[in-house]
Amino acid sequence: MSLLEEVYAGRGDLVIIETLELVSSAWDETVFLCDGFEDHSLFVPELGAFKPFTAASIGVEKPSHDNRGSQTVNFVIDNVLGDAQKLIVQAFEQRALTQVRVRTYLSNDLSQPASNTLTATVKSVQIQGAQVRVTAGFFDVIARNFNRLTYNSKTSPALMYE
Repeated sequence: MSLLEEVYAGRGDLVIIETLELVSSAWDETVFLCDGFEDHSLFVPELGAFKPFTAASIGVEKPSHDNRGSQTVNFVIDNVLGDAQKLIVQAFEQRALTQVRVRTYLSNDLSQPASNTLTATVKSVQIQGAQVRVTAGFFDVIARNFNRLTYNSKTSPALMYE
């Protein structure tokens, strides 16, 4: 069991830090956001350097592993900073290619992500006041659920836990 799985299972001494990196051809700088109330300096493996992540209220939905190769990731940014919101709107209005990189860090080691980097392309953006809802997608052949039958407590009564 990986350390990240232990934390999800209930290990309480570590804090999970969800991050978003927004990259677009419509603007020059990259937007780095992290969940929580504190800004963090986190290591970005693709850039090979520590970058400052701005604290924001974000919620990232993990993609489901099913038999489709095309996956979607939905995330919400509440009380988004004015500058970040302007950049997102600018990229969406210009129909510029915008990518989202989702990473998970643990509070004990900010020098490397605790999970693989998930890179997705933005498909749609909805802005309501200070809240931005983004739907992004990616194609993942390797992590597909190859069989159509998923074993769980409904399809296999002998399984007690899912």
